[in-house]
Amino acid sequence: KGDSTRDCTETEVLACAQLPDFDNSMTQREAEEFFMILTAPTVRIPLLLRFFVPDRTHLLNNRQIRCVLFAALFEPGGCADLQKPPVTEAPSDVPLGTPRGLLLHELEVAPS
Repeated sequence: KGDSTRDCTETEVLACAQLPDFDNSMTQREAEEFFMILTAPTVRIPLLLRFFVPDRTHLLNNRQIRCVLFAALFEPGGCADLQKPPVTEAPSDVPLGTPRGLLLHELEVAPS
């Protein structure tokens, strides 16, 4: 909706009458789940991987879906400044970040 640089919210996803289905690769239920996962940056990576494996790996045959997954995994997103001490409370209008991006953060802190 509107500004393509702004993150979409869960409410906006739920309000969509018809979500993109990537050339009929996904059902509307799957598309809703997929886009809902993308609205949750702190848990996006494990939820996306759980979404695809083991039952939906065939969806990765679609180039657009693959591009979205790769972007979620490998684009750096917000990064924290290593020179400043960690802040315990962040203002609501300031996005939180990690020193080296979400994927490396997940690999470092995720339970075995």
